[in-house]
Amino acid sequence: MSSQLEAWAESDPEGFLAEAKRLQQYLVVPHPAQEPIINAEERFLVVCAGRRFGKTKIAAKIAIRECRKPGRVVWWVANTYKNVVRGYREVLRQVPPGVLTKTPPPASVAASGRLVLNFPGGTRFEFYSGENPDAMAGEGVDFVIVDEAALQREVVWTQTIRPTLMDNNGGAMLISTPRGRNWFYTLYNRGQDPQYPDWASWKFTTADNPFIDDEEVKEMEKTLPRVMYEQEVLAEFVSDAGSVFRLRDDTVRPMVEPEGQHVFMGVDLAKHRDFTVFTASREIDRMPVWHERFNAVSWPMQKERIISAVHNLMEAGASGVTIVMDSTGIGDVIFDDLEEEGLDIIPIKFSNDWKGKAVNLLSADIERGNAFLLEEQEAEFQIYTYTISESTGRFKYSAPDSGHDDEVSAKLLEHWGHIHHGAPDVRTIAPREDKVEQVVVKADSPADLMNRPELWGS
Repeated sequence: MSSQLEAWAESDPEGFLAEAKRLQQYLVVPHPAQEPIINAEERFLVVCAGRRFGKTKIAAKIAIRECRKPGRVVWWVANTYKNVVRGYREVLRQVPPGVLTKTPPPASVAASGRLVLNFPGGTRFEFYSGENPDAMAGEGVDFVIVDEAALQREVVWTQTIRPTLMDNNGGAMLISTPRGRNWFYTLYNRGQDPQYPDWASWKFTTADNPFIDDEEVKEMEKTLPRVMYEQEVLAEFVSDAGSVFRLRDDTVRPMVEPEGQHVFMGVDLAKHRDFTVFTASREIDRMPVWHERFNAVSWPMQKERIISAVHNLMEAGASGVTIVMDSTGIGDVIFDDLEEEGLDIIPIKFSNDWKGKAVNLLSADIERGNAFLLEEQEAEFQIYTYTISESTGRFKYSAPDSGHDDEVSAKLLEHWGHIHHGAPDVRTIAPREDKVEQVVVKADSPADLMNRPELWGS
C-alpha cells in the first residue's frame, strides 16, 4: 500500500473502507490458472481454454491495463456482434465510474461500429466484429484482443489486424475455445516454440477454473459426445472439430437380413428440397437391414412406401417392425393414417432439446461400437456439426449450410426406438392360411377388444 493510501486509511478508516468496498466490485482477481497470463511479458499471447474458464474476464482486465497508458489505441475484435457486446459489457463492468472521459455509448450501437470508450490521456478503446473487417480503421494500433479467434476467418487476423500492429510494435491477445487444427492452432503452437520468443501460449480446461463445480464437469463428460467434451471442456485441438460423430473403423457395415429379430425403422419425412429417409436395424445387434432415400414424392405415395417397407421387412424374416417417425407438421397426419393401418408406430416431435438428447445417445453408441451405418450414410455423419448459442450457451445440431442431415435425422429416430422403447412384449403373428381362418373383428376401442377374451384367448 502506498504512503498516501496508508495515511488515508489512518485518518479516515471508515471512509477508506467504504471506498475500498465500492471499488471492489470492479476488481477482477485472477485465479491461479490466470496468473501466468496476467504476468506475461511477451508481445503476443494465445489462450486456448475450455468453456467458463474466464477468458473474457481476464482479457478485459489486460485490455483495461493497456488503456491506462496515454495516447493508446486498443481494439477488441470478436467473431460476431453479439460477442462484441459481451466483451464490451465485461470491460464496462471492470471500469470504475468516473474513469472514462466521455459517457460510454449504449451496446445497441455495436453493429454501427461506433462502440468506443475514451480513457484519460487520449486513449481510445474500440470494439469491432470480424464479420465486418472493413469497419476497422487502418491506423496504428497498440494492443488488440481477438475474442473467439478460432471462429474467425484467418484473413481477419493476417490482412486486417496484424498489419495495424506494425507501426507501434503493438501486441495482441488471442482467446478462444479451439475449433480443430486451424490457424488458431498454428498460433498456439508458435507460442510453444522457443524460436518465437515474442509469443507465449497456454491451454486450460474448464476444470482449471476453481470456481466451477467439479460435478458440472463430470456431468458434461457423461452427457456430451466425446469429441465435443474434448474440445469444449478439455480444450483439445481435435482434428474433426465441430463434427459431432466420431466414426470407428468398423462403424460402416453392409446391409444384412432381419433373421427373426425385431426391427426399428426411423422415418424422416420431406418432400422437395430435403429427402425422405427410411433407415432400419435389427434389435439385438443393431445391424442395418433397410434403407431408402428419395424426394419429390407425394405424401400419399410416401405413406404407401412406408407400408411397403414394413411388409418387405416382415417377408424378409423380421419378427416385427416398430416405426419411429418425425411427426412434426405433415408428419402428424401421416402418423395418424399409419396408426389407422395398424402399424406399430411411435411419433416424435422434433425439437432442439430432443435432438440434443438423441445425438448424445447415438454418438456415444457409435463410439462404443453399438451402432452402425451403411456406406451411403457415412458422408452426412462426417459433416454433421454443432454450433453454440452465444446468448444461452446451448448446442444446436445440424448439417453445414446448404448441406443435408436427413440420413442423420432418420438414424436418430431409429436409434431412439432401440434405447427408449424396445421391442413390444406382444407381437403380431401373421395367421397361416392352411390352419387359421381369417376373421375380421370390429371393436369400439382397444379396451373393448381386451375385455372380450373369446376373440383372443385361444
